[in-house]
Amino acid sequence: FTVYVEISDRIKDLVRVEEPVATLLYHAYARADKNIIGVESLKGYRVAYRRGIDWIDKTAIKQGANEIIPLDSAQSCLQFILIDRADFYIDTTFIVEPLLRNEEFKDKSIVKSNKPIAFRNVYTVFHKDYSHYAIDFNNALKKIKKSEYFAETMEKAFQ
Repeated sequence: FTVYVEISDRIKDLVRVEEPVATLLYHAYARADKNIIGVESLKGYRVAYRRGIDWIDKTAIKQGANEIIPLDSAQSCLQFILIDRADFYIDTTFIVEPLLRNEEFKDKSIVKSNKPIAFRNVYTVFHKDYSHYAIDFNNALKKIKKSEYFAETMEKAFQ
């Protein structure tokens, strides 16, 4: 399976493959009237995020967010934006963009920041008992990533 580097480092029985599978882009989303297009700081804002994404919590605290709101789903975060209980919702484009095309959010004027708030690599991990597969998997992943098909597929999935 794939994980962030912090998770693979915390679980002693996992061996992380060196090559990242993908780089996820995290953007700030808000109602159009919040004018977040060029957001540089979270200082003074109410920031919603999906529960369990610890680094967002830590980043928001460092940047001086006024309130940090962990919620259980992307839909809940978007609803908090719409009812003005949060100024920003931070998440990956591949989670949020499909939701914004759904009927519930389609014409609600939710926009994303021009620049990503963060980039996060995700890695494949193996249990230590199967660590011998990690080297072969790493080499195969590097080879596959050079193909045009892989690049197109990842762009469609994660951008």
